[in-house]
Amino acid sequence: MIGVLSPQLRLAAGKERLPHTYPEGQQDICVHRPEEWTPGSYIADTIMPWISQWLRFYEVWEQTGSWEGEGTHPEAESHKRK
Repeated sequence: MIGVLSPQLRLAAGKERLPHTYPEGQQDICVHRPEEWTPGSYIADTIMPWISQWLRFYEVWEQTGSWEGEGTHPEAESHKRK
């Protein structure tokens, strides 16, 4: 999992949980489904841009309470390896 170490991520006003994070730890962000990355993928072409995009969506969400990103949530069945 990918975590944000610093600064501490804050909740948007009126929200109880960060969006697109894993329930085990609110700092563990979800940036892709398991099938979207393989060990042969370049991190610079996949993980890094995905993290950057997640952080942009987070900053907008923190101010507005509206998540602009698409995708499914980590607890969705599509995120579980089969």
